[in-house]
Amino acid sequence: MKKLVILATICFIWTGLRAQVSMMEDVSQPYLDKLIEIGKANYPKFKYTTAKTAASKAAYDKAKWGVFDFATLGYVYSPNMYNVYDQRGTYNSSLNGYQVGLFLNVGSVLQKPSIIKGAKQEYIATQMDKEVIDLDVVQEIRKRYYTYIQQKNVLRLKSKAVADVDDMLKHVKYKFEKGEVTFDSYNQVLISVSSYSQEKINAEAAMLIAKSSLEQLLGTSLESIKVN
Repeated sequence: MKKLVILATICFIWTGLRAQVSMMEDVSQPYLDKLIEIGKANYPKFKYTTAKTAASKAAYDKAKWGVFDFATLGYVYSPNMYNVYDQRGTYNSSLNGYQVGLFLNVGSVLQKPSIIKGAKQEYIATQMDKEVIDLDVVQEIRKRYYTYIQQKNVLRLKSKAVADVDDMLKHVKYKFEKGEVTFDSYNQVLISVSSYSQEKINAEAAMLIAKSSLEQLLGTSLESIKVN
């Protein structure tokens, strides 16, 4: 009788669960796309690489367009008259008053190509870093979303199992009270109820942890996210 009760319990639970063996129907691609969009907008590491890429691009543009940084336009004011003779002995007094000139920094001229090249390489490096972070964030959101869906389904199965074994307990208890089932068999069903209840509690904890882990990346609660 003991084995018969245990077997009946297993069959009873299995009959209720066998139609619920896949989580795929709970996976929503539009919802996942929305999570990825929100994750990219809110995740600090993603925002950091985006800002760093923008800063390196600005530095590169400044380096490119600053090709005349080595040249300075200035003037010299000479209040006195200077008598200057050229090679032919011709008198020239044009060096009085304001004298305008272009001043070149030879060191800057020589360094400019390497500065531009360095700024370009820095921009390329930050772009690559951002691409890696983008891929990592997207992959991690997918992973945590699938884990969350998995744990929700596990919890659903465990909850259904607890409900079914509770019904089985009522049935066995009724038979026990009528003397049709031994106390040992009745006790085995009680142990099964306790075991399934503990598994449900573990599944609840796993689901909450998976949900919290996903929300950590998103920077917001799942309840606040709606897909149009």
